[in-house]
Amino acid sequence: MSKSFVFKSTIVAVVLAVFGYAASFLIPSKYATEVQFFVPLTISEKQAEQYGVGFGGDSEIDAHIQILRSKRYYSALNKLFPNSEFSINASRTRYGAVSLEVLSDNADASADIANVGVAVADSIKQMLLVENRRQSVSFLRNALSLKNEEVLFYQHKLDSVRQTLSKPSEENALAFRYERLYGEAVNELARYTTQMRRAEIALDEPAPKAYVFNPASPDYVSTSPNRLFISVAVFVMALVLQFFLYTLIKKE
Repeated sequence: MSKSFVFKSTIVAVVLAVFGYAASFLIPSKYATEVQFFVPLTISEKQAEQYGVGFGGDSEIDAHIQILRSKRYYSALNKLFPNSEFSINASRTRYGAVSLEVLSDNADASADIANVGVAVADSIKQMLLVENRRQSVSFLRNALSLKNEEVLFYQHKLDSVRQTLSKPSEENALAFRYERLYGEAVNELARYTTQMRRAEIALDEPAPKAYVFNPASPDYVSTSPNRLFISVAVFVMALVLQFFLYTLIKKE
């Protein structure tokens, strides 16, 4: 292989690499940014156990990420940013936080979408919680009505049995049985009443918002396309192709 061929091949590869670098500017630039936050504690039982202190556990983190990956969430962001083309990636960090990454054609838009996206997810979660609480209130109302009828039923049965006894001090197995069932029904009625009151109070309570500890900021260095990688790849491919053709010609 002559030095002249190596020199000419290198020149051709350099020219093609420069051309590839220049051509990469025809590809729209993409800018990435990231916001990190902790998921709030929203499960009422856990709030009572932890006195409202701490962050959401594994189940709440997974549920929050599902919201961030949902079509409903993406559609809401599209309505807020109709002039931006963007993609979203939500993931869990090794320390139990959530990372929301946004990639768009504008650095400022990427940061805005990421920061606003946290609030949008909180809003969707609030709507889901209200819907769930309403269903809970509806269930408890039905359960309360049925339990109240059960209490009245056992009370009537107990009164009927007692009226059949010749003396007030007399008792029988049937009376004991209805007394026990009546007492259990009254206790359950009280429990349902307490749950109903709590559910009605919680119906309009706002859900806690995400705890943002690393807000998104514009990064004006584009992440794609990687122009240096493109030019180096073109340079290497040009050299390999030329040496391959040179070897084929020499064999002939």
